[in-house]
Amino acid sequence: MRTEGITREDHIDFFLAKAEAVAAGLWKDGRHTTAFARTASNFVRNADLARQGLFRAYLIRDGPRPVTTELGYPFGNTYHCADSGYVDIGAHLSAGSVLLLLIIRDLIETSPIRRVNAGMGDAD
Repeated sequence: MRTEGITREDHIDFFLAKAEAVAAGLWKDGRHTTAFARTASNFVRNADLARQGLFRAYLIRDGPRPVTTELGYPFGNTYHCADSGYVDIGAHLSAGSVLLLLIIRDLIETSPIRRVNAGMGDAD
């Protein structure tokens, strides 16, 4: 398994391609996967955020296949989780929990971020 942090504008298309593949295998319905869609509007928005240092996404791959992903936005000393997902194959491995721990480790080691806002979850 390989973990990748994505923060650069030139990696946005790569992230959206992998995140869209994860979204295709999610338990969530389409209303909850729009942030992972490989659309022009998502690319432009995320590229703009990356240029400002406000985009930080993560991905775990098993070989070339993406297993879990997290999309979030750092601001000040807080990382705001926006959306996450994992394919069914990752469920028995607790891929989401593993990714969260790896995100926290990465944030501690590479950034001034000291808080993680996990949000409200799925409101409905």
